[in-house]
Amino acid sequence: MKLELLFSIIFLVLVNNSNADYAFGHRGFRVLDPPEDLTRDTTRVTSNLFIEQKVDNFNSSDTRTYSQRYHVNEYYYNETAKNHVFLLLGGEWEATTGWLTYGAWIETARQYGALLIYLEHRYYGYSHPFSDLSTENLQYLSATQALADTANFIEYINNQYNISSSEAKWIAFGGSYAGTLATWLRDKYPDLVAGAVSSSGPLEAVLDFHKYYQVVRESLATYSDSCVENVREAFSQLEELTSSCLEETEVSGEIDTIFKLCTSIAESEVTDNDLSSLFEYIAGYNFAYIVQYNGRLSITLDNICDIMTNETSGNTALERLGKANDLLLSYFGYTCSDFLYESTVEYLKDTVIYSSSMSRQWYYQTCTEYGFYQTSSQEDPIFGSRFEVSFYTNLCVDVFGSMFNETRINQGIKEINNKYGAQNVSTSNIVHFHGKIDPWYPLGKLTTTEDIGDTVIIVEGVAHCASMYASSANDPADLTAARVEIDRLIGTWLEVSTDESEDSEGADESEDSNVPDDTEDSENPDESQQDNSSSVKCSCNSYVIGLVAIIMFYVAK
Repeated sequence: MKLELLFSIIFLVLVNNSNADYAFGHRGFRVLDPPEDLTRDTTRVTSNLFIEQKVDNFNSSDTRTYSQRYHVNEYYYNETAKNHVFLLLGGEWEATTGWLTYGAWIETARQYGALLIYLEHRYYGYSHPFSDLSTENLQYLSATQALADTANFIEYINNQYNISSSEAKWIAFGGSYAGTLATWLRDKYPDLVAGAVSSSGPLEAVLDFHKYYQVVRESLATYSDSCVENVREAFSQLEELTSSCLEETEVSGEIDTIFKLCTSIAESEVTDNDLSSLFEYIAGYNFAYIVQYNGRLSITLDNICDIMTNETSGNTALERLGKANDLLLSYFGYTCSDFLYESTVEYLKDTVIYSSSMSRQWYYQTCTEYGFYQTSSQEDPIFGSRFEVSFYTNLCVDVFGSMFNETRINQGIKEINNKYGAQNVSTSNIVHFHGKIDPWYPLGKLTTTEDIGDTVIIVEGVAHCASMYASSANDPADLTAARVEIDRLIGTWLEVSTDESEDSEGADESEDSNVPDDTEDSENPDESQQDNSSSVKCSCNSYVIGLVAIIMFYVAK
């Protein structure tokens, strides 16, 4: 909401990957994967339930419907009180069952005796209104339609569980793009939702999100100024070589070797878009991705800066940048880097539905509502200046057609900011959590509104969606304190005292709540849409493309 991730776009295509969508979009709004090293147990979850929703919630004459998927965990539910429901909103990803048994919200549900529900977003996972992702069929993919789906869903669950609408206390949770939706749900449907917890939710749509890489730079500086200067020097060297020396076989061959390019620059007619892809990829995967998820990956900001500042990694800054790239290639299991722009266009034009696919849908949302294009147009860029906003807006046209031009993108951004208030949203009972090294935090709400009753929590040294993960002994003290404060605020929204929460009829506290994602549910809801890794590899030409537009508000798997 990966998100995601969210969350601009990495247009580099990497070959030899069996999960083509994992990286496309998931540096931005990356899917929120629970850790993989925990014991698997999904026996408490009822998965693959469906509700019939209208394709168009705002046209009474349109009677078409689609099936929207959700999962439920009743383990902590206080069936006597029957009024506390925690709803995790899906973002631009497949909603699998892992988050029904993992995360900070599980600990809170135990405390307050809450029913847990995870709702998949329309057009993602198994919740598709149409049989393909043609541009015409994507016209009903929007935040406003998704919020209306959620409002209908809440009323449906109240009826299914015999919950009195006057006594129901729904709390919405979301990370990244889904965190944005949680905020807007509380703002637009306050009669249905008692409160919302938004983790790393960007609220201001913006065409040129140049602040993203500014935060990446500031985060690298927490390691050392030397790291920043070596990165700057490496990209400066690369920019000089690609600007004037590509016709020299020796120079272009050096670039091929340093970055293990799948297609030789020396043997190709390289376009400006190809070079923009190359720069955005190197900046995105080697730095922005690591910074955004620092602490959640086995590779950290410190690891990358260690390479960039250690001359044993290479005689020049450019060679050291190549070593950092080698580390990321190994991390993802890739053998080479494909920087060709047309590969990206071809990939995003694929209209076939796979349950794990999110790239085409999310890029459509950036072209119609959000922008979020993470550019190199800072006043003092350290990642070169190759990936400007026109690079991303041109991709909208090349993928979806001439009408999806910059004028239309800007109109969509203006409309959504006017509709939802951007960073000026001021509604009670919302927590806006941000990590200070998360490059998305500049687009979130950063100041508490006086006399409204919302809460902004910004924690130094933590990254994207940090508050959503289960507590750990390694957590910074400020992050632990933030989770405690969020739990306390939820109690006030539920009108539950501390003593009452301790006496909740939920499950035994000794029960393990840290259970990871079972990405293959025990029941496949639709044979025609089952994910098939070999099909993904074929349709994507074994490419994986990184969408730095977020990919997110990744946000929650």
